[in-house]
Amino acid sequence: QRPFEAGSITHSRSDAFDYAMPKASPVSVAHDGYLVTGAGGGYCLEHNEFGKYVKMVGKTADGKPFETVYAHLLACAGGLSTRSSEGGLRVVGAGTIIGYVGSSGNSTGPHLHFEYRGPGRLTNVLPKACGGTQ
Repeated sequence: QRPFEAGSITHSRSDAFDYAMPKASPVSVAHDGYLVTGAGGGYCLEHNEFGKYVKMVGKTADGKPFETVYAHLLACAGGLSTRSSEGGLRVVGAGTIIGYVGSSGNSTGPHLHFEYRGPGRLTNVLPKACGGTQ
């Protein structure tokens, strides 16, 4: 395996892609939704393969739930809360910085692994600015 070259997409499927980016580049969420929390209550999750990652839950235009995953992060952004001041789930808006590109987990170089899990196609839930149809 070769390290990623900045700006290249190394694999692309209908539900995920790896996008090479410079280390520590900011990663922002592609849609409005909620941060998924782990057992410790934080949103910065860890997995052997993904390394540090963040998972978001959103809803399609017809109300069906989906998840997006942002993996191989160097670090998660600080200062984000998964709960509102009233104690309910806090909505995180599209464009919010949630972490920084890294090479944690099973990785050969700095890149963002972006994955969609849900009904339909990835492009059906992404904003037009990100190549989607919303």
